[in-house]
Order: sequence, then structure tokens, then C-alpha cells
Amino acid sequence: MRKILSLAGLLVLALALVGPAAAGKTGFLKTWSFGDASAEWTKEGLVLTKNAPTAEVAAAGADFKFAVGEQLTSLSFEFKDSAYHGAGAPRFSVRFAGESGYRFYSSTTGTLSPGSAAGWTKVTFGGFGTTDVEDLFLVQDETGTAVLRNIEVNGVTVDKFPNG
Repeated sequence: MRKILSLAGLLVLALALVGPAAAGKTGFLKTWSFGDASAEWTKEGLVLTKNAPTAEVAAAGADFKFAVGEQLTSLSFEFKDSAYHGAGAPRFSVRFAGESGYRFYSSTTGTLSPGSAAGWTKVTFGGFGTTDVEDLFLVQDETGTAVLRNIEVNGVTVDKFPNG
């Protein structure tokens, strides 16, 4: 019995030390919206909608808090071809340490390739340098509805926030 408890204790300690990487690391994100916009998870993926005109202050998005303090190596997502994808949205917005503004990585600025199924396109971004991330989020702030899935940050597949 004592050996079983010791072994269980070591397993808990090992998982605590190596964290999610040992258990199939998955990033979670929290959705948000303001103004005439919405963000929700559906069977198709993350749906970000802005109903207001593009010039109106409204947006929907999702935060990637697990990436704060890490160096960024890669970003990607798949977008549904029949949904909205324009020059500026949907996009990753990234602020790196020591920078006052955000860098934008939209569905038209990355490397495009076929998605995992017909009707989907994958966009991939890289070449970020060695500066740590201070803030990272996806945003839809142009009029329309974007449908995203297979979202990855540094090779970590992102899923909906466990409680919302």
C-alpha cells in the first residue's frame, strides 16, 4: 500500500512539473464580444460574427492566455471558404514584449494550403523572432461571420474554454 501511495505521489509530482506537455498539451481559450458581435463554439468550430458596419466599434474574438510569456514559433487556423475572410479579419493580433502596438496576421497574409476537408482553407504564419508574447487573440472586427477550426498556437491545438 505504501508503494502504491509513493508511486501515485511521484506521478502527481511528475505531471505537475512537466505540466500539460506530458498529458497531450491542449490550449484553451476564452471567447469574448462587445457591441453588435458574438463569439461561440459550434460543431463546425469557433464562429465569430460582427453584425455592425465595419466602421462601428464592435468585435468578437478569443484570448490565448496560455501563450503569454512564450516565444511564438507558429500560428495557424482553418477558415470555412463560404464564410467571411477578408484582408483584416479574421486575424491573430499579437503584441510582443517591448512593443506598444499589435502585429496582425490575417487570413490573407499567411501561407494558404488546403484544409483538412473540402470547403476549408488552412492559413499558417511563422517567422516571429525570439521576443516573448505579451498578448495574443483572434478577432473578427469586420462585418460578417467567420468560421474557424483547427486553431494552433506553437503546435498546440486550441479548444474551447472548459467553462464557457
